[in-house]
Amino acid sequence: MKKNYTLIVAAMSVALGISAQQFPNAGFEEGWVDCVPWTSGGNKTKYELTPNNWTIAHVIGVMNMGKTKVGENVAGYNSSSAILVKNAPNSVVASQTVPGYFTLGTPWNTAQGTSNPTNKDGGTFGGIDFTYKPDAVSFWYKRTHGTANVEEKAQVIAYIWSGTYVQKDVPGNIAISSSSIKKVEMTDRDRNILDMATEQGGEVTQKGTLVAKINYDITGDAADWTELTIPFEYMAGVNASPEKINVIFSAGDYFSTTPGVDNTLTVDSVQLVYYSRLSALKFKDVAVDGFNENKYEYNIDAWMPESADDIAYTVKGQSATASVALDKANRTATVTVVNVDSDIDGKNTHTYTLKFYGEAGVLPASTSYSGSITINGMTVEYPDGPFVHIYNGKGQENAAE
Repeated sequence: MKKNYTLIVAAMSVALGISAQQFPNAGFEEGWVDCVPWTSGGNKTKYELTPNNWTIAHVIGVMNMGKTKVGENVAGYNSSSAILVKNAPNSVVASQTVPGYFTLGTPWNTAQGTSNPTNKDGGTFGGIDFTYKPDAVSFWYKRTHGTANVEEKAQVIAYIWSGTYVQKDVPGNIAISSSSIKKVEMTDRDRNILDMATEQGGEVTQKGTLVAKINYDITGDAADWTELTIPFEYMAGVNASPEKINVIFSAGDYFSTTPGVDNTLTVDSVQLVYYSRLSALKFKDVAVDGFNENKYEYNIDAWMPESADDIAYTVKGQSATASVALDKANRTATVTVVNVDSDIDGKNTHTYTLKFYGEAGVLPASTSYSGSITINGMTVEYPDGPFVHIYNGKGQENAAE
């Protein structure tokens, strides 16, 4: 069984009609299938396994020599399935280390030669169709290092974009000689989308628009399952609507051509997070005292406002919306935040409640007395009335300010 919020989200999605996209097969338990590593030479040979909807970057080698496994199915976080990826020595030339990573896109690699190859490059192209604006990626992981590079970082790379990127003359296979290297026109290459230089490949003839990205380093080891939430960085001034998304989990430095052998990363329960909370809350242009996005009730030292315009807020989520409701009978105002899918706690809505004294100009409930009243040492007698009514601005009976 996965983390509890996975079940909560599934139930809420049915009940509330939530339609935003999550990653497919995010727990890696919906079947593992034969992997057919992509090459520009049109490889059709199956090698090892990969989970449905994801691709582990297994390498097919040259003429079926040098095949290298870089990932496998292992026990997950409170579940039967997770992905472990590993920087592994090439099965024929052990001095060469093959990077371990998995992705929603298509892994590829190229090199020339055998024992000391040149023109090494690789990465991912493509992704999946996607039209929403998530705020973060959350997952559980473990991390270990071999002895070759004990300081190497693991990485999480994710990006959301619109349009299409095209690069000409990208070598996409491994061969002994340059004459056997086949170059292709590559669509939506990771480095092109992230505006990074490319060692191999020709002119970028077409560009789309980068909407948001993650480029996060995981350092150190994690022997036990550890939860991590990484926010997306939305590109300033970009108003393009998302069309595609890709995410990559790498056992080492993803953009390096010299990964540390035996370094591993294990990943489970990947979730896109859509925040439905506030990042700021004000009453009459003054920040609410003690505001915290995870605190949902506040006592306000003021009269109940006449207008919802007196309450200002900032939503945390990219696609979150909020509304204010006044309840004069109960001296409260509520700010309800809703997003298209689940927050980190599995909910897609959160409500903040502000409690006031009472309604301005309307006296709260009171208690009537006859006899006398003493205020600041002065006593006034009312033997036959009129009655004395004691009010308190905060609505407490039998007390006065």
